Amino acid sequence: MSENELSLAVKVRMLKTQTKSALAFASVTVGGVLALNDIVIRNGTKGIFVSLPSRKDEKATDKKYMYRDIFHPVTADFRVRLNTVILEAFEKAKLGEL
Repeated sequence: MSENELSLAVKVRMLKTQTKSALAFASVTVGGVLALNDIVIRNGTKGIFVSLPSRKDEKATDKKYMYRDIFHPVTADFRVRLNTVILEAFEKAKLGEL
């Protein structure tokens, strides 16, 4: 099965009180067998984007590498697909369609 054949089911929870950058949380079920939780939809200086969960690396010496992803897409194509389905679900949730 290729990565394009994997089903992606997205749930978006809008924040009742949005912060300066956080707008909503999302969860994605991949292929009906893997749940990816605590994905944050943020509003940045360049627009709305998807922020995958990360943790602070206490041993990092370079600020660029201070946070490490908990999970991440392995291919650029799947990253684009994941971001697209999450942002599409977010737009529907904003309109009350989800």
